[in-house]
Parts: sequence; C-alpha cells; structure tokens
Amino acid sequence: MNRPAVKFISLSFSLFLLSRSVRAEEIKLDEVVQKVSKLDDAIEDETAQLHFVVVDETGRERKSTHLLYWLNAKGREGLASKIMMVTLTPLNLRGEGYLIWEGKEYKDSQAWLYLPDLRQVRRVEVSMHHGKQGHDMHDMDEPESDLLFEEATHRVTGPGERSLIGEETLLGKSYVVIEQKSEPSEPSAKRRFWISPRNWTTRRIEYYDAGGALLKIQMLDWQEINGVWLWKRAEVRVPGTSRKTVIELTDVKVNTGLESRFFTERTLL
Repeated sequence: MNRPAVKFISLSFSLFLLSRSVRAEEIKLDEVVQKVSKLDDAIEDETAQLHFVVVDETGRERKSTHLLYWLNAKGREGLASKIMMVTLTPLNLRGEGYLIWEGKEYKDSQAWLYLPDLRQVRRVEVSMHHGKQGHDMHDMDEPESDLLFEEATHRVTGPGERSLIGEETLLGKSYVVIEQKSEPSEPSAKRRFWISPRNWTTRRIEYYDAGGALLKIQMLDWQEINGVWLWKRAEVRVPGTSRKTVIELTDVKVNTGLESRFFTERTLL
C-alpha cells in the first residue's frame, strides 16, 4: 500500500495576515513575497491530526489518519522545516512513522521511515513519500496520491524565478497571481499561485509541465488560529479525470514550543 505525501507541511502554504485590501497593480512582487514570508515566520511550530482521502479514476477511495508535528526551521541547519507524521489508521499501519527534514532546496531534503512490525527505522528517498513505496509490504493496487511531497512543501518564497502576472477574480474575489519556475529536480516545470491581497493566503495553485500543459490544480481553505493563518483543507484534482486527493487538518495547535531535538530517528522508535 502506498502512502500519501506529507506536510507537511508546512507547512508550506501558510501566509501573513494583513487587514487592508491592495490591488495587484498597486503592489510589487517583492512586497508580496515579503508579506508571505512574514506569515511563514509567524508560525514556529504546529501539531494536528491529518486526514487523507485519495480517490482514483475508478472511484476507489483510500483513507488514512495521522498525527502531524511540524517545526519551522527558518533556515537553521540549511532546513526550511522538520516534519514528523505517525499513522493512526488504517489499523494495519498504525504506529508507522515518517520523519522529514525539508531542505531549503528540495534536493537537500532527508527522510526516514519507521516500520513498527520490524521495529526498524530506514533512510528513504524523499520521493518515496508518494507513489509505490514499501513494495515488499503493501498492496500495489492502492490509489496513489496526486499531492507529491516536493509539491506540497513548495513555497512561493522558495528558490525559482518568479514574476507577478497581475490580478484575477476567483470565486467572486480578487487575487494576485504569481508565476514561479521550478527547479530541474522538481516534477512540474512551473506553478501559478492565486494569493489573497486581503490576508495573503494562497487559494489556488496550478502545476504545469515543460510544454505548458496543466498537470493538476490545488485549492486551499484557511483558518485563523492565535492571530495567524493556517491552511485547514487542501484538494488536488487532475483535469479531465475523477482523481483527487483531499487533506484536512483537525485539532490544530500552533506555537506550543516544539523543539528541534524532538525530530529525530530516536523519537520514531
């Protein structure tokens, strides 16, 4: 059985709350990136329950629940974040653990997997946190998540050439649109982000291949906790198919004092 991607996350789509509205033509790209960075930095750590639903082209559905721990590394040790995820359901995978040290650049990320049946921690490739991993132990016919680790943890403030496209209306609201080219090691060639000028959260992300074809669309819903914005639901769909991946966060707590030393192989055991 394959496992959905984490994060994480980071988790990586959190942005800074700002009360005033700004039109896209009134702001510059640097200003948008600065405001995004401020919200990222407002979150020191996060704990939550993470709920995955993965649906394939035939409508087959796979569900799983995990405990999520996330730390904003803020560049320390060359890392963007540290992530730990422990499986609660399905019961046959209960206790399975993941540890990810997310590099400031994807190629510098590291990952470990804990298998409770073997009482063993294995070093794995970060790309193994999606797709057909664990071949020897799990059902290869399970639906595969369309939200990859290297995409789920991508930030508009990360490496890559960016440009401000302009302002577009989405679901009756105005958004600033930023286009970013990806690193060669990443699966999509470029992404477009729809960012709210009301609170600087990202509502939509589109992923494109090198030929300009649309690969997938991600929509995000947000919640405000202790004065900062966190994503609470993400849905990824593949155009022209019924495939989708849905991730929801519940029981969320932020800035509780998680320490870097918690995110080690020993904690997984």
